Amino acid sequence: MRSFRGRGSAVSTIIAITTDFGTRDGYVGAMKGRILSICNDVVLVDLSHEIAAQDISGAAWCIARAAPNFPRGTIHLVVVDPEVGSGRRGIVFRAGGQIFVGPDNGVFDRLLDRYQPEDVRAIRSTTPWWSTHSTFDGLALFAPVAAHLARGLAPSKIGTRTTIEPRLTQIPALRERDRIVGRIEIFDRFGNGITTIPSALIDPEMVARCRGACFPIADHYAAVEEGEPLALIDSDDRLELAVRNGSARAAFGLERGDEVDVEPADR
Repeated sequence: MRSFRGRGSAVSTIIAITTDFGTRDGYVGAMKGRILSICNDVVLVDLSHEIAAQDISGAAWCIARAAPNFPRGTIHLVVVDPEVGSGRRGIVFRAGGQIFVGPDNGVFDRLLDRYQPEDVRAIRSTTPWWSTHSTFDGLALFAPVAAHLARGLAPSKIGTRTTIEPRLTQIPALRERDRIVGRIEIFDRFGNGITTIPSALIDPEMVARCRGACFPIADHYAAVEEGEPLALIDSDDRLELAVRNGSARAAFGLERGDEVDVEPADR
C-alpha cells in the first residue's frame, strides 16, 4: 500500500514541531517522547514553541514562513489547539512536497494560500495506534499520527478523504488608483508589523501611514536614524512597518488589524 511519505523515504524523516506550549511545563517533551517510542530514528526539529497561547493566526503565519524551507518529505506537527476536546477535526495532508498534521482550525490557512493541499484526511479519533483526549491531543492524537506516518503508515489507515476550508478571515490589500490599502496581519518578536500588502504593489517613492505615523519606504533598516520609523519589504515579500533598533508596535501603539495606507510620498 502506498506510503503517505512517497518515494525517497529511506532517509531519516524530519518531524518539525510547532506549538504554543513553551518549554517550561514538559508538554513538548512528552510529545517528543511519544514520537520516539514509536519511531526512534526520526530527526525532531523545534520549529517554534513561542507562539502566543491560543494564537491560531500567529501559528498560521509561522508555518507559512518556515515550512517552505524544509526538505521534501518533512512532517510538520502543529499543535495550537484552543478547541481541544471539542468536535473540531484533526487533519493530515500533503502540500509542497511535505506532510502536515494538526487541528483543522486555521493553523494551515496561510500555508494553503501558497500550496494546493493533496490527499487530505480527517484523522480517525480512535485506532489501535492513537485516540483523542479532552485536554492534550498533541500527545494522545497528533504525535502518534506523525510518528506512524514517519514509519510509513498508509493514508487509508489515518482516516477518510476530506477537504480543507479556510478558517481565518483575511482582507486582501486593495489598490485604489495610486493608493494602496492593507492591514497589519501579525507582529514579529521585534515589534515589526507585517502587513497584507505584497511587494508587487509597492513603489520606492511611496510612504506607508498607520495610526497617524509615517513610515518612509526604505531598502534596509539602517537607512534611517536610530529610533526612526521606516517601511521595507520583508523576506516574505510583504510590506513591514518597523523602527530602527526599536519596536514599531510599542512606539506607535499599533495593533493587529490596523489599516495601513500606502501612497505617493509627495502627497
